[in-house]
Amino acid sequence: MLLWFALQRMKLVPMFLEQKKELAYLIQILKRMIIRTKSRENILKLVKL
Repeated sequence: MLLWFALQRMKLVPMFLEQKKELAYLIQILKRMIIRTKSRENILKLVKL
């Protein structure tokens, strides 16, 4: 029973790590998008002035 549990955890750990990588990647993309939109807004403000 304990061995089975250990095996399950061994299988789950790589999956979990992959998900964490994907999440970090998505967060990076979101941050870049936010930075871009902010700079666009600033450029628009400058153009209007």
